[in-house]
Amino acid sequence: SDLWSLLARISAEPERYACKEYAVEAQMKDRGGSAKAKKALLSCKDPESTPAKRCRAKKGAPGQRHFSPRYVLAFLGICICFSGVMGGGRQSPDVLWMAKDSGGLRMPMVMSTMPKNCFKFARRYLHFCDNAAWVSRKENLLYKVEIVLQKIMGNLNTSWSPGENLSIDEAMIKYKGWAITFVQYLPRKPAKHGIKVFCICCAATGYLVAFDIYTGDAYPHGSTWKIVQNLIILSGLAAAVGYRLFMGNYYTTMGVIRGLYEHFGWVAAGTMVIRKKKQRYLGSDFPWRKLSAAALQRVDRGFWRRATQSFTSRSRGGHSAQATMRKDRKVVGWLHSLAVNGNTVVAKRRIKGKKRAKEFSAPEVQKEYAKSFRGVDISDQDGAFWGVSLRSSRWHLRVFFWMLEKVAHAAYIIVCNAATDACQPCLKPCKSRSSGRKKLACRPGAALASHAIERSWEKGEDGKCHDENKPEWMPKAQANGKYWPCGCGICFFCKNKLTCGIAHGKLYSRPKQLPPCNPVLRKLGEAYSWRAACTKAAQAERPGVALDDLRKVKGLARRPNAGCATCEEWVCKDHRACYKHKGERSEEEEWWRG
Repeated sequence: SDLWSLLARISAEPERYACKEYAVEAQMKDRGGSAKAKKALLSCKDPESTPAKRCRAKKGAPGQRHFSPRYVLAFLGICICFSGVMGGGRQSPDVLWMAKDSGGLRMPMVMSTMPKNCFKFARRYLHFCDNAAWVSRKENLLYKVEIVLQKIMGNLNTSWSPGENLSIDEAMIKYKGWAITFVQYLPRKPAKHGIKVFCICCAATGYLVAFDIYTGDAYPHGSTWKIVQNLIILSGLAAAVGYRLFMGNYYTTMGVIRGLYEHFGWVAAGTMVIRKKKQRYLGSDFPWRKLSAAALQRVDRGFWRRATQSFTSRSRGGHSAQATMRKDRKVVGWLHSLAVNGNTVVAKRRIKGKKRAKEFSAPEVQKEYAKSFRGVDISDQDGAFWGVSLRSSRWHLRVFFWMLEKVAHAAYIIVCNAATDACQPCLKPCKSRSSGRKKLACRPGAALASHAIERSWEKGEDGKCHDENKPEWMPKAQANGKYWPCGCGICFFCKNKLTCGIAHGKLYSRPKQLPPCNPVLRKLGEAYSWRAACTKAAQAERPGVALDDLRKVKGLARRPNAGCATCEEWVCKDHRACYKHKGERSEEEEWWRG
């Protein structure tokens, strides 16, 4: 299928980049000319005559694995699952493996799917292209993400039919590095520094129909009309007639209004910045200039006026555009080819010192614009709450994870509109306003990871999964060939009964506050291995000796018989009297000496 062909192509590049391509260490300098503390690895152009060559991934590095399509699919499944559990919190994905007393989640499904070092190895060396094969990088600055960009763009605009109202605006992919020259600064955006993306979205749902990444001076579409025209062509809606487009003041010109109607048969509305001086656009764009302070004081709030201009299209006949200006708290202007009339609507505004909102008259275009201009903002808001992005200094990974966020949001919109009692009733819980979006991120993530394991783990002759046939990127079994206790019921391990013990909590639950420590240590019904007090005492008695070597010495480790479940520490009879809970001791205190 297309998915496996794309995953095979993606997995081939990091395998070559990390384990096959030779590189040499080079001393880099900053912009001031000073040498950087850390050396960089550069591709080796002539490996035969370079004795200091080496692969980027050293042999025996923690978590080193060979890349395969199943390995990449399991990695992406964990990333999507992480967005549902901790999305928008800006935490590191290490919380999926961390203990709960340290603020982690310790998710059984993730811990059984892949070790933490293995996940970090995939995150570090994930690559999408061969750098040496791209000779003309100046012509295509997005060569590092060209493969996934085209595939995702082609599927986004064919998977969903947007409503008649569309909106165009800019989105930002947060990035502050120096590796690329097209980093922008937009002070009014939540992410002020980053890569600018022109987006066209469904105004009602925020579904991303098409997007185009701005590449600075090399960007081929310079004018606002060319940007709008390019987005409509990329969205696949160029042949559709009757759409209504809502824009910000950056795109709103009379040339764009006329071009949309003449080439596509669309009507549009956009805000205008009214200035005292001459407009930055042509004189035909807006007929009025900003009122003076004295004139504004004489005009009541809610005052508005309009001016109409007619134009003729060879293919579609005549049409009209209207410029509307209204005084609210400030003077607001619109240029629009929809709602070209003098009809008024009621607008409610809060006034300081008044309990109830006061009603004012407003033009019809204000109601239409306020209802439909937030399409791109809805998409950005979903990415902020359920972000897939992992922190990285590599710009191509930032772009890739941003696109993955939009794919997850698109899937959520499709499920919310397709899941009914008659069709896909199992997906109805994902429509819940309280936890539906979280479930739709966790369950597909677990399904992708489970599918990767199922395709990689060959079953034996008895039809069961044996530990010797599992893929190399999976961790070791915990006991009797089984893995961490899990009670989600949807992962591969729960379905195949490969879990041991009893699990507590849900797949998509966030870490909760643990109960306070019990001053009376709980007795254990079975023996536990090496624990806290004996470890500290042995390390103090024999400093410099590795922990694994200390465990082999007889007499240093005693059998523990009690402990604290909240602190997850167990002590023997000799150290039971001197034990202190984690909240009662300092880091430097030698509490095990009594």
